Amino acid sequence: MEKMKKLVTVTSETIIDDLRNVPDIVLVYPLKSFCVGYPLEFAADKVDGLVLVNRILDDNDLDELDCILKNNDFKGIVFDDLGIIDLVKDKDMQKILLLDHLATNTESINYYLEYVDSVVVSNDLTKDEIVNIVSNANKPLVVNVFGLKTLMYSRRLLLSNYQEYYKLNKVITENINYYLKDNTDNYYFLYIDYKDYEYKEYISIVLYISYFTGGAHPNYEIKTINYNKNTNKFIDIDDLINRDKDILNKLSIYSREYFSNNDMFNDKVVFDMMIDGTKSIKDNYKYFNITSDGLIIYFNRYQIAPYYYGDYSITIPYNYLDLSI
Repeated sequence: MEKMKKLVTVTSETIIDDLRNVPDIVLVYPLKSFCVGYPLEFAADKVDGLVLVNRILDDNDLDELDCILKNNDFKGIVFDDLGIIDLVKDKDMQKILLLDHLATNTESINYYLEYVDSVVVSNDLTKDEIVNIVSNANKPLVVNVFGLKTLMYSRRLLLSNYQEYYKLNKVITENINYYLKDNTDNYYFLYIDYKDYEYKEYISIVLYISYFTGGAHPNYEIKTINYNKNTNKFIDIDDLINRDKDILNKLSIYSREYFSNNDMFNDKVVFDMMIDGTKSIKDNYKYFNITSDGLIIYFNRYQIAPYYYGDYSITIPYNYLDLSI
């Protein structure tokens, strides 16, 4: 039987030399401009193991990758875009297909194995399911065993597997089972909290909404209401634009400068999300409050950063704007 090899994705340059000296370790390098979710990416000429391409590619991306593959002698490639199969089918290199949530059964995996050397088994499966798939696959498979991504996606039976493995005591087991059961009394929820501001003739309210209707995690949203007592009218982003025609550009510049000073946005993927979520368009600044401290702008989850970063707000002084408030 061929000895099992361990694939290690390189996330720090400081560990490369140490890992090279470990028997049966194969290094996987995220390829610069062709990956998402990794803190470190490598230029093609720095790769001396397998290269990782884990984002969806358009025609121009495929052409660029094709050129890179022709000009570099990679040992292999780990990829998730099926269009890459056509680029590598005739190349003498190891081909590993990474499909995340889709490689969940033997029939599908064996189909893909007609075109590649191996497939990464989904993290969503239980240990028994993974063993069954590996035993019936036509070629050796890759199984994730450690890392943040493995923990994040391995959720379907995570609690029940954990309690079985560690033989938790009866009290803890009963509590876990209570939250695992599909009981709408505790499974689904809607919570709404709020905070109100009053400044001059304005009343402003921010609603913090959280709800769960099934899925990987609860959802969180922020909504705002702004009201002018003197005119008896609600105020939205269009009213602010009418007062200051350049306000969207000002809000964009201020927001980007503010968030760029936060180390959490040093990651390229998160930084790109922030740049997109702070463009000078109305949708990016439609949730705001008029307060004595300034104009508060709210950014919902996913707008400027991934879900787990949470939501953000910034307060912009009125002397930076031309609102006559």
